[in-house]
Order: sequence, then C-alpha cells, then structure tokens
Amino acid sequence: MRARELPQAVLAKLVNLDQVATEFAASAQAAEARLAAARDIINGKNTGVTAEEYALARDNFDATFGAAKMAGSYAARTREVVAACRAWVESLPSDSRLLLVQPAAADLDLASLQANLEAMRAELSKLQAMPTPSDDVGERVREYVSGLMRQGAPVVRGFEAGGKLQVYWPDVGANPRNLNGYSTEGANPLLISALLMPEALAEVITRAVEATQLMPKAAWEARRAELVHGIDELSYVVAAMLERAGAPPDPKLGASHHLGIRVVDDAELTGDVAAA
Repeated sequence: MRARELPQAVLAKLVNLDQVATEFAASAQAAEARLAAARDIINGKNTGVTAEEYALARDNFDATFGAAKMAGSYAARTREVVAACRAWVESLPSDSRLLLVQPAAADLDLASLQANLEAMRAELSKLQAMPTPSDDVGERVREYVSGLMRQGAPVVRGFEAGGKLQVYWPDVGANPRNLNGYSTEGANPLLISALLMPEALAEVITRAVEATQLMPKAAWEARRAELVHGIDELSYVVAAMLERAGAPPDPKLGASHHLGIRVVDDAELTGDVAAA
C-alpha cells in the first residue's frame, strides 16, 4: 500500500510524524550550533567575547553538550520511527482493512505507563527465552525408558538341563555378543530401575522436566498470550500520550501503534474502519 492510498485519518498521522521529525531535526541542528559556538569560545577560536561570556560558555558547557546530545537522540529516534512507519505501510497489501484504534483511558501518567510497558516486555522476553516442553515430550521420555529396558535385559547362560545357570547383567554400552561390559555380580542401577519400574522412572524424568518450568505449559501459553495482548493495547496508549505531549516517539513501539491502526480481517471488525 502506498502512503497516498492510506485513509485520511491515518495519512494525517503519518504527515504529523514527518513534521515532528523535521522539528526535532531543526532543534538538533540548532543545539549542535550552540555546542560548536561554546567549543569555539572555550578553545579560544572566538576571541571577540568578554570574560563574562567565556565564563558562561565554560560553566554551561556540560548542559549545552547534554542538550545537543538529547536533541540529536530525539531527532534520530523520530527519523527511525518515520522510516519504520513508511516501510510498514508499503508492506501492506492494497486491500488491507485498517481499524482505527481508540486507546483506552489511562489512570496513570506517561512515565508510569512506560515503566509498566517495559516490565511487561521484560517478562515476555523471560518467558520466551525459557525452553518449553514439546508436545511429544511424554512420548520421548517413554521411548528413552524403553531404550534403557532393552539395554538392561540380562543375558542368561547355562539354562539347559544340567547346566550351570549364569545371569549376566549389562552396564550402559555393554556388548551382548561378546558379553563385554556384562557382570554376574552386579547390575547397573539405572538399567535395573528401567526394567523393574519403568513407569516410576518415566515419572521421575517427567517431574524433572516440569521442575525447569516457571509454570505449567498451559499457564505459560495463557500468560504469554495475555502479555502479548497487554503490550499491544498499552503500546497504543503510550504512543497516543507521547504524541499529545509533543515528545519523541518510541522506536520500540510498532508502526501500527504510532499510526493508531490495526490490520484486521472481517471477523475482527468491531470498531471504526479507517475510511479514505
């Protein structure tokens, strides 16, 4: 979708972002000019200043430097957001259905909401970094125990009439062909456990897998979905509040949040559809 094909309400937001980027770029340029002038005074390149002007430039240099750095950061952030929004819009199919999002009313101030958003992002990252059991982990555990049972099966000799019965118990990796790794005097505890108590051994392994999890998988999936939804909804609120405050946009927010829209299908159309 081309920018000019956007609905009027959405295009207005994109144009406003462009204007904000231009304003922050101008502020950054002016701040850099003030910083350069202060450097010239302090370094003696500008000799046409009074002692008072020199002292003022020297004493305020840190503040001037910090202001220039902040202005440059604001300008860079806004340019990044504008570029991301334009790229996102251009990636949309021309027949995309766009739903205008009305951010929920917020009881907290902007700083508190941003802190909440960061906390939710951190929790989501922690959840997603945690390896979760595969759907077939139970089957894989049973296969593992079955493998131990096969390895642990003894080899019996002398069971014929008149023979001297000998039972050879394997260790892990023993060779049944030449009985290398087998013993008539002892058995590997793990292999014996698999032979005599396969279900109990499988349960022990399953509990060990569960112990690595912050929560059961169903709860993990529910919490993850809750966080994804919550981050999405709160991002619309934060983006709108940043815009109203005249603050630079947050590059961590998505293009849809900055533009106040959501791409939906017909089943999701429960709000105002953006119209050209």
